[in-house]
Amino acid sequence: MKSLLARLALAATATVACLLLAEIVVRTLALDTRITPVFQENYRLSANPALRYELVPGSRDGDGVINQAGLREDRDYHERKPGGVFRIACVGDSICYGFGVDQADCFPQQLERLLAALAPGRCEVLNFGVPAYNAGQIVEIATQKALRYDPDLLIYAYCLNDPQEYSLQFEGLLAQLTPAEQHLTGRRLARSLLDDSRLLRLGLYAWRRVWYDDPRPDTEPEFWSDDPQAVSMQAGQHAQYYRALHRTPATWDPTGAALDALADLSATHGVAVLTAVFPVCVELVDHPLRDVHEWLQQECTRRGFAVLDLHAPFLAFARVEDPEPCCDQLHPSAPGHRFTAVAMLRRLIDLGLVPPDCSPEGLHRLAANDATLQRYLRTLAKLQ
Repeated sequence: MKSLLARLALAATATVACLLLAEIVVRTLALDTRITPVFQENYRLSANPALRYELVPGSRDGDGVINQAGLREDRDYHERKPGGVFRIACVGDSICYGFGVDQADCFPQQLERLLAALAPGRCEVLNFGVPAYNAGQIVEIATQKALRYDPDLLIYAYCLNDPQEYSLQFEGLLAQLTPAEQHLTGRRLARSLLDDSRLLRLGLYAWRRVWYDDPRPDTEPEFWSDDPQAVSMQAGQHAQYYRALHRTPATWDPTGAALDALADLSATHGVAVLTAVFPVCVELVDHPLRDVHEWLQQECTRRGFAVLDLHAPFLAFARVEDPEPCCDQLHPSAPGHRFTAVAMLRRLIDLGLVPPDCSPEGLHRLAANDATLQRYLRTLAKLQ
C-alpha cells in the first residue's frame, strides 16, 4: 500500500512539474489562444455588471504592472488619505489610461510629478482610466472605486466616443471566456483558472476546435471591422459618427444620465469635478466638431463642472512642437500627455482647485529650469 501511495505521489508530482513546465513554455514562446493582445493579461470580466470588465491587479503593463487595486499605477495607495494630502482621482477611458504610452508618461502621473515639485509630499494623483469604458462605466468606477480613496478633486478625461456602448475589450472577453466556461465546472473557478493559465486557455481553444468545431474563435471581434467608431473612421465619416453619438437620444440620454450621477456624486461628497474634453487629433485644423465641443461645455457647465476644452491647446501645440500631440486619431503621445498635464494644472490653478502652494509664480519658477515646461507655458499663454 505504501509503495502504491509513493508511486501515486511521484506521478502527481511529475504531472504538476510537467504542467508547470508546459505553462512556462507557452508563456515564453507566447503561445496562446487566438485573442487580441490587449486581452491576454490585462482584462477580466467584472463582478460588477455596470463595469462589465476591469483591469487585472498585478498583471503586466509594459515594464511595470497594474497595481493591486487594479489601477495603472506603479505603486499602491492607501484608501485612507494621509493627513494634509490633496488627492486627485482621474477617470476616463484609454486616454486617461494612457493607451500607446508608458505608464510613467500618462497625464495623471505627469500631473502628480508637477504637483509634487510645487508642493512636495502634499499631492497625489491616481489613474482610474480603463480602455474603452463608456460614460456610464466611467461614472461607475468613480462611484465604486475612486470615492473609496477620498479624493478632493475628480478629473474626467472625456473622449468623444464616451457615449458609445460597444466595447472591443468586453466583446473580446466574452468571445474567449464564455465558451471556455461552458466546459468547466463553476463560473468563478473557470474565470480564475482562465485568468491565471495560458496553457489552459490554449488547451480549451484546441479542444473546441478539434472536438466541437466551434466557429467562435474565427469570429472574435476585430477593431477595424466590428467597432462602429473604427468603421466610421475608415469611411471618413467619424465626424458625423461622433456628432450622432451626442445628438441621438439612444446614445446621449445614457451619457447625460451618467453626467447627472456624477453631479450628484460631486454634490453629495463635496468633490469638485473638472471635465477635460479631448479633441479628435486628425481634425485639429478644420475642427468640424466645434458644435459638439460647445455642446459638451454647456452640458458640463450646467451640471456644475469646471471644463477644459483641449482642442485649442492641442492645435497650438501641433503648430509649434515636434512630435505632434497625438500618436493616433484619439490618443495623446507622451509629449501630448505632458502638455495635457501642464494645461490641466494651469486650469486648476486659475480655478483655485489645487492647494495654494501650487501658484502661477511657483509654476514659472519651476519652468526656469525646464525648457520644455517653459515652451508649454508660452504656448498656453498665447491662448488667453
